[in-house]
Amino acid sequence: MKHYIPRAYVPGTTVLLLTDTSKMPTPSWGLPAKEACPYALGGHGSICGVCYADKGSYTQYPGVKRAQRARFAWVRECLKTEAGTDEFVRVMVDAIGRTRDRATGGPAEYFRVHDSGDLFSPAYTWDMPEMAISYKAH
Repeated sequence: MKHYIPRAYVPGTTVLLLTDTSKMPTPSWGLPAKEACPYALGGHGSICGVCYADKGSYTQYPGVKRAQRARFAWVRECLKTEAGTDEFVRVMVDAIGRTRDRATGGPAEYFRVHDSGDLFSPAYTWDMPEMAISYKAH
């Protein structure tokens, strides 16, 4: 692992909130491929037909998909209310702010919003700049 990922959990679960995938140089957040992709199109020749997040470790280990689904359920529940949306932003900003680069000990230089999944709704999409603004002020 290249980064220290804080032991931050999806609220009410034992599922880690953030991930440290082996092929990317940054901590990340993952949702289930296709389920959290609003325009998922299957079949030969479609971009989703060759989705990297729908094979390999993402499907080989049942715990990965379970964790992605727990994150997805939590964020969808949060988006139902303004207080929930505020919680989502606050919890994510706190967790991202506690990630560390193992080589330098300083904050991780980058964060990948999706190592799998996508911007699945307008409300969720609007939370991304809110997280960035809140992180900068963090």
